[in-house]
Amino acid sequence: MVSGVGKTYPDGTEVLRKVNLQICSGEGVVLLGANGCGKSTLLRCMLGLETLTSGDIVLGGQSVQQLRGRSLRQLRAHIGSVFQQFNLVGNLSVFQNVLFGRLGNDGLLRSLNLTCSRINRERAMHCLDRVGLAHLASKRTDSLSGGQQQRVAIARMLMQDVKIVFADEPVASLDPKAGREVMDLLFEVVHEHKLTVVCVLHQLELATEYAQRLVGLKGGEIVLDLPPGHASPDILATLYDREQDGMTYMTGTEEPCYAS
Repeated sequence: MVSGVGKTYPDGTEVLRKVNLQICSGEGVVLLGANGCGKSTLLRCMLGLETLTSGDIVLGGQSVQQLRGRSLRQLRAHIGSVFQQFNLVGNLSVFQNVLFGRLGNDGLLRSLNLTCSRINRERAMHCLDRVGLAHLASKRTDSLSGGQQQRVAIARMLMQDVKIVFADEPVASLDPKAGREVMDLLFEVVHEHKLTVVCVLHQLELATEYAQRLVGLKGGEIVLDLPPGHASPDILATLYDREQDGMTYMTGTEEPCYAS
């Protein structure tokens, strides 16, 4: 749950203004908006990577704003992240990168190839098999294509045993074919494991195809919150029209619920 969240940088730039957002467990939400609207900053705030200026964010019953050090690391260990930059260790094997998915839970020593448990080894291979890369387990990660590296990142996320996934433009650096394959895989995994996913996308076609709910930001505020079937091209276009401000499209008859 995001409650009254504001974010202002030291130079006075106000990126988020009193943002309120409630997300159901198991829901797939896509954040949309023009560059600089605050969507990636909101995602970083939800991950605890940015300090809030005001408001609070609650994930799994815990206030992200109030957590520090080990407590924050423990929360992040149960949150999956899939970013535009794959954040993989290129000179290590695919298998080792997937094992690093247990780093937040097991520590460095028990996440290394030579010292990890048999159970984690088997699990890592299962995760790689799920994303179709078991045959490349021994390859250096930087020898893979961009689409394959994003699949490794998804396999690493599966190793975490997460409940929530944050994806920040996960296909921005991929060609259209590879991007669609990654989106198919990501949302298949999300549905299989009944995960909550919050995803930032620029591609409107992909957003309307994969999301259960579209949330649009403009000028640091939520101005649109609709199921894809109710979001016409004209409504979506207002998110990118800098001459129109203050347009709000809110919907939904269901009672709000919270990501856990």
